[in-house]
Amino acid sequence: MSIDGYRAICTNRACTKGKFGLLEEQKIPSFCPQCGAGVISSCPACNKPITELWDEWSPDPPNHCAICGETLRNDSKADGVSAIRVGE
Repeated sequence: MSIDGYRAICTNRACTKGKFGLLEEQKIPSFCPQCGAGVISSCPACNKPITELWDEWSPDPPNHCAICGETLRNDSKADGVSAIRVGE
């Protein structure tokens, strides 16, 4: 079974790592190993999966949810506490 794209994103907009889970066997971290910000796999407001929000023509992760408008990625590093559960 294959997936259509990345399954999770770093919540730090400035992070150059930014995306996780292109391969199904890749473990999704709770925090970005590069910047320490939280990693999300779905919109925290409407729970739409990242794979359904990512525009296949865009090389960068989405900053806002295309369904409800919720901010997905902030301008700065998170405070080290993941407020968003991964994998839901």
